[in-house]
Amino acid sequence: VKAESASSEEPSEYSFASWEGNPETSFASLITGIGLTDVDIIGEGTIDGNGDQGDWWKDPKTKHIAWRPNTIFLNHCEYVRLQGITVRNSPSWTVHPYYCNHMGLYNVTIWNPSDSPNTDGLDPESCSDLLVLGTTISVGDDCIAIKSGKYYMSEKHHKTAENIIIRNCILERGHGSVTIGSEAAAGVQNVEVVKCIFHGTDRGLRVKTRRGRGPHAVYDNIVFHHIRMEDVHMPFTFNMFYFCDPDGHSDYVQNQKKQPVDERTPRIGTIRAENIECTGADGCILVAYGLPEMYIENIVLRNVTASFLPKKLRKPTQTIMMDNFKPMTGKSIYARNVKKLTLDNLIIDGADEPEPELYDVIDYGSSHVVFNQ
Repeated sequence: VKAESASSEEPSEYSFASWEGNPETSFASLITGIGLTDVDIIGEGTIDGNGDQGDWWKDPKTKHIAWRPNTIFLNHCEYVRLQGITVRNSPSWTVHPYYCNHMGLYNVTIWNPSDSPNTDGLDPESCSDLLVLGTTISVGDDCIAIKSGKYYMSEKHHKTAENIIIRNCILERGHGSVTIGSEAAAGVQNVEVVKCIFHGTDRGLRVKTRRGRGPHAVYDNIVFHHIRMEDVHMPFTFNMFYFCDPDGHSDYVQNQKKQPVDERTPRIGTIRAENIECTGADGCILVAYGLPEMYIENIVLRNVTASFLPKKLRKPTQTIMMDNFKPMTGKSIYARNVKKLTLDNLIIDGADEPEPELYDVIDYGSSHVVFNQ
């Protein structure tokens, strides 16, 4: 690719894809690949989804004939490489690998306007053995969101998202730098994010799920290390009450009393963050909220330094998308319904409320922890 490719403004030319974790009818993407093997898309050109043309971004939660298209959609492909290209102005998710294996993104640039709805940068869904290297993403939603479908797809076409490495990337101006879920009913495991810069996003590592995702919705072995976060409002948010989907505000999803563990109960296993530097935080450094019937199993923060914005520049912030959870500002640590929380060599500067606020944390261990107001 050495030139610029742009999609048509006419939606009727498209007729295929999926939508937010379910096999819904969507307009086909500008580039659609199905069942491909050994394909390279390489160059210094631009692929423009023309999402800013027509009405793609108007009334974004309503289906008009079909759902909005991705810009690049790869379905059941293997050994695909994207390298050097720029992808921009996507009508919805930008690069969407779907049930793909052995895929790489190298030195790719993804850009969408900051106010463009649901324009995630990269959404690997039920993919395995993915390497993202040297890529820059600035979008209107999550920069990278790792998914594995909703309950139906998990039961009928189960494939865990696993063995994903994100290295030497710049992720900026999005809702989350790297997000796990929430449409991840087949689970996510073995994710490593290393030597990246997060800049100006609402959240750094964002883990989200909810009741109804199912027993395969297990997130485990999520590892972040050697990360620099600059002006990231909430560096770490782990939320099992995420209010998405039409029933997201229902009593079933949002009830904070212990419910029976059943075939729709999700689980979060081990999450580790090590050698992290955060500056310019606003709301809270870590918010972790497990289910009362299914605690988050293990959180480790090791060798982490974090500092808040000056007080005059801060304002109360909605740290996690959950009903009846008050906005925060200048809080160090908030954890509820967690089996094991380890803080090791942690320094937080400028917190209004420096002491960790812990509820129903069974095993809390801390060493060399310093809170400076």
